Formats: sequence, C-alpha cells, structure tokens
Amino acid sequence: MEKEWSRSLRSGSRPLSVAILDVDFFKKYNDSMGHPMGDKALIAIARTMTQILSRPADLAARFGGEEFFILLPDTDQEGAEMIAEHIRKAVDALAIAYPVASVTHHLSVSIGGTTALPSPGIGYNELIEQADANLYEAKNSGRNRVIWSAFAPHKDE
Repeated sequence: MEKEWSRSLRSGSRPLSVAILDVDFFKKYNDSMGHPMGDKALIAIARTMTQILSRPADLAARFGGEEFFILLPDTDQEGAEMIAEHIRKAVDALAIAYPVASVTHHLSVSIGGTTALPSPGIGYNELIEQADANLYEAKNSGRNRVIWSAFAPHKDE
C-alpha cells in the first residue's frame, strides 16, 4: 500500500483505489458449518478474487478473519467499482451453501471502497478508513452489495 501510494503521489495523476471485502455472517457460517468448511469457503473466495484481479500490481490479501483488502493501483473510481461488483457477483455465483442464511441460502460478500488521487497532506490510512466506513454502510444497508465513493479527506477544524 505504501509503495503504491508513494508511486501515485509522485506521478500526481494516477488514481489509487482500495476496498475491503467482508464475508457476510461468516462467524455464524463457521459456527454452524464447522471450521474446515469455513476455511474452504475463504479459499474459494480468495481464488475467485485473484482470478478477477488480473494486473500484476492488483492485490487481494487477507485483512483479518473473514475480511480481505483489495488494492487497485492506477484504477479510477468507475473501473474499481466495476471490479468490486464483478467480485461480488462471482462470489455469489459460487453459491457456497449456507442453509441457515436468512435470504440467499449461500454465502455473500459486502464490499466498501474508495478512490483517491493521492496528494501531500493526506495519508493512505485515511483512504483505508473511508473504505472501511463504506463497508459498514454496505453491511448496514442489507449486505451482499458494493458501496463505493470518491475519497473525501478529513478536514481539520
């Protein structure tokens, strides 16, 4: 992240997009289906993401538990949002059985992301924080969706 942030900052014109993906209700899935099934589900989701992220600098990495971090250097908001939606639909198409899920009966993911044109005076941690806030908006508005926004740095008052 730091390397790509610096590269984009030096260029002055390269957008940087980040996203956080969370597997919806994964703790309940893990508890009801068992940890071996949970591990298999996470591996299938990770494989799906890496198949979609085809450029060498694109990155998907486990961020903790059932969360993944997605880094899309040199990707504008429209392109990044399309990639995130493609990932969401591809995971949905895996149809990983989840009998106790209330609506879909299979695992789904929520994704929050943001796109910035890095500039002096802001740091990449703010970008991650906004992606995380968008993830929580996706989860709070029904899950199994992508919420993306242009980066809006915090204003010091």
